[in-house]
Amino acid sequence: MNLLEKLLAFLFGKGGKKQAARTATLEEGRKMVQDGLGIEERALAEFSSKKFAEIRFLLSSLSRAAAALEQTQISTDEGNRRFRQIVVTSQKALARQLAGLSQKILPPQKVTIESVRTYSQNSLRSVQSDILPYWKNIALAKLILKDEVKEIGSKLQELSQTLEALNQRASSEGIVRLQQMEAAFTRLDEYSAAKSRVQEKITAAKRSIEEKESSLSLLRSGLSKLQSSDEYAQHLGLLQEKERLAKEREAVVSSMNSEMASIEKVLKRMQAVSEGSDSLSQKEKDILHMLLSGPFAAIISDPNGAVIKNVLSKAKGMAIRGDIALKAEEKEKRIALLSALSKKDYFTDYFWKANSIQAEQYRVEKELSGLQVSMEIARVERETQSAKAAISESHKELDRLLKEVSRLEGTAQLNLLNALFDAHFHGSATLQIDDHLRP
Repeated sequence: MNLLEKLLAFLFGKGGKKQAARTATLEEGRKMVQDGLGIEERALAEFSSKKFAEIRFLLSSLSRAAAALEQTQISTDEGNRRFRQIVVTSQKALARQLAGLSQKILPPQKVTIESVRTYSQNSLRSVQSDILPYWKNIALAKLILKDEVKEIGSKLQELSQTLEALNQRASSEGIVRLQQMEAAFTRLDEYSAAKSRVQEKITAAKRSIEEKESSLSLLRSGLSKLQSSDEYAQHLGLLQEKERLAKEREAVVSSMNSEMASIEKVLKRMQAVSEGSDSLSQKEKDILHMLLSGPFAAIISDPNGAVIKNVLSKAKGMAIRGDIALKAEEKEKRIALLSALSKKDYFTDYFWKANSIQAEQYRVEKELSGLQVSMEIARVERETQSAKAAISESHKELDRLLKEVSRLEGTAQLNLLNALFDAHFHGSATLQIDDHLRP
């Protein structure tokens, strides 16, 4: 027995000699609850009918008493004049409140557990909120109109007791438990429907994963067949050549970058000095910018290296003149580097090498694109990547759905329903839970 069951058992008790409990299916349990509510509602209707008659009689009596109270004359010429005027005011106010109350708490036409409970609770609040604020008026009026006020007080007390009896009957432990079970059955139905919907999605997600994995297996099998063909050996050779050429071109670019990196400080200071002056032409300024941001782009723009050499020669002159500030210990070294680089054969060492490699790369790409196996492998690899991505997304969706199922509060509803059922029927019947409702 869990904590909730123990608490409910403690609150509601299990009196009498315990008999062997019979097992009831959920539908049988639902019918037991519905039948129980029907019995309670019919009994409440009979009880309410009698109480409503009493309430109508009391309201009628209070209305007559209020009219009589209002018509009773109090002479203000006798005794304490001021006091008697206060009592007259209190008398009129109390009479108006009683008349309004009689209209406000007339019994409902339709009798249900909810209508009786709502009516009795609202009416009790009305009696308290409408009459209690005028208690001072009642006390004052009672000093002179003792018999009239006493009769009204007696009727109000009887009315409150009748309303309280109605409320207690409509809010009895048995009725409340039956209604809680009815609500639990409804929530269980909602849980069952939600779980079924999610389970259907889970089944669809699993089926989708199986289909995608089958497609992936076929793609891999197709790739394996392609890789065993004679044309594939040629394809591999071309790929290796493509990779070698890419490394050779990268080496050329890297060599250019490394040489320019050795004079980067000088070039940056040259750029700062030349800004806003005519020491460099616009073309030279553009080449200087390229040498700093991406040296090999300068070779593409100036294949023979003529502008590059001019820029480096001018940088050497600025360094010698001191226009470009350099420390004494590095000045000689930087000038020597600038002198050597300004005499370099950029066309042969960089542009021609890179251009020759690029021509070879175009040739290899053309041969690869002309191979049927290359196209097939490219297609299979694209489809394989797409299939893997789709499988990954399907697994994520499946994980989300499994978490959604675990968050559904079916267990809590089952525990609550079992505990209420056991408490109400005193252990004479237990619910048999269907497997599909279990977590």
